[in-house]
Amino acid sequence: MPIKYSIIAAIVPMTLYLWLIYRLDKYEREPIFFILLHFLWGAVVSVGLVFLFEFLISFFLSIKFSDEFSVLIKAPITEELAKASLIFITVKSRNMDNLTDALVYGAAIGLGFGMTENALYFINNSSNIQSWISLVIIRSAFSGVMHGISTSIFAAFIMMARFNKISRRNYFYISGLMIAILIHFTWNYSAIHAETFNYGIYSILVGIAVFLATIKTSLRFELRILFEQLAEEIESVDEINLFYKKRKSFSNLTSNQIMLYIKIGFVKKKLLTATASESTVLNIYLNELRANLEQEN
Repeated sequence: MPIKYSIIAAIVPMTLYLWLIYRLDKYEREPIFFILLHFLWGAVVSVGLVFLFEFLISFFLSIKFSDEFSVLIKAPITEELAKASLIFITVKSRNMDNLTDALVYGAAIGLGFGMTENALYFINNSSNIQSWISLVIIRSAFSGVMHGISTSIFAAFIMMARFNKISRRNYFYISGLMIAILIHFTWNYSAIHAETFNYGIYSILVGIAVFLATIKTSLRFELRILFEQLAEEIESVDEINLFYKKRKSFSNLTSNQIMLYIKIGFVKKKLLTATASESTVLNIYLNELRANLEQEN
């Protein structure tokens, strides 16, 4: 099987999933360039970091890990850390306001990583057409999806840390990492043992359901934050409620005004638990948003 077919087979399903994830964020769609940045980070930088981690581990520890240990323990840990590394940076960005944003960007990284990993598998197993087709179907439907789910969940926990006191942030980081590793481990374990493979498929289906439920829950969580934080900013907070219930045509505000109010609400929430340096940056941004809102009015 020519290499180009393996590359196409890796790219098409992951970019389709990325588009579907992008469409899920119905209320405040993220900038395409920023989503692509996360996708390419997963596809290129995260893969490079994993190779670097493995080189450093083998160089400094001089330990030859068994294949099973590498697949079940080393891979989930190194890959989840490599994928989520960008989120620790971009979580401070103005483009990442809430949990839904974190889920979208985390999924983008995971899908990018899954795309490159799939391409490598497809290229290295392309001698037999039948086995290649089976591999493409299984990895496109499950392995790539697993990477998207695990990183999105980890990213959501990183964002939740931003809404909590500094003393509690490590709890969210560690919890998110453990859940991501568990998702990764469960799939890898089922994939290398024929007798448990069906359970792996069930676990991915459950993971997809959990991901969609998390998106829905995060939207309710966002609405609660906005009701709390915008009480002093807007005459009727129900304007925001109409927007979240996809009835913005009944609102007295323009779409741009609504988006500015939403950003103000999330910035105010972050300020409640921000460090001194974070507060300085957030206050500058808050003043900019209010100035833009005045111009809109």
